Amino acid sequence: MRSETVDFFGDKMEWVAPHMGTDVALMLGIAHTLVENGWHDEAFLARCTTGYAVFASYLLGESDGIAKNAEWAAEICGVGAAKIRELAAIFHQNTTMLMAGWGMQRQQFGEQKHWMIVTLAAMLGQIGTPGGGFGLSYHFASVMVAMVVTPRAALRCSLPCRAACRVAPMR
Repeated sequence: MRSETVDFFGDKMEWVAPHMGTDVALMLGIAHTLVENGWHDEAFLARCTTGYAVFASYLLGESDGIAKNAEWAAEICGVGAAKIRELAAIFHQNTTMLMAGWGMQRQQFGEQKHWMIVTLAAMLGQIGTPGGGFGLSYHFASVMVAMVVTPRAALRCSLPCRAACRVAPMR
């Protein structure tokens, strides 16, 4: 199957394919790399989220003794640790929109993939910025929706960015 997206981007795109059901492990490895390098937006997390400290404790292995670093993630998801670190760098260095449909959550603990997408977007601090943040199932309505840009000063938000979503044990 070939899409217009492939034709548009050509050799500038790469398919990174984690093992089925291991998307959260991949995203945790990216998140850990963001923290490890100081690439996460602490100001955004403090201002616009609740529960990040609990999530960070899990991510860094403080709560269970297992740091969810790129090497840990690579063993589970099958994407190399170097590629996971590269993805984190790309996300950090660019405006990044994390998008997903509903198919990836149609399994046990599937909701955690979407929670992790929101958490990762919050860590990047780009929610509410043009071209940044996250989107879930934009295609579902099959209509074009006008996006309204909200000035940062108008954002008085609290996003539920929490490990309290009960991250499923992975090994």
